[in-house]
Amino acid sequence: MRRTDVVRDVMDFYYAMVPTAGESHFVDSRTGKRADGKQTPADLEMEDGDVFDVVLKSLIRPEKTGQTCEGYWRLLL
Repeated sequence: MRRTDVVRDVMDFYYAMVPTAGESHFVDSRTGKRADGKQTPADLEMEDGDVFDVVLKSLIRPEKTGQTCEGYWRLLL
């Protein structure tokens, strides 16, 4: 991810690659604050090497189990 990439654009790209993804949000790992989808890492004063924690809720066969699975991945600048 580049410092000038809009968070929402990166999320949309991920959803296109992983169609089972449900809701997700980006969290600035330095502050623990959730990033607004319109912000960029530069807006958040993030530097190279800083990390976003991407918290996601994937829908795993909810029609059969009624359950979802939460997880996360890290996105390095």
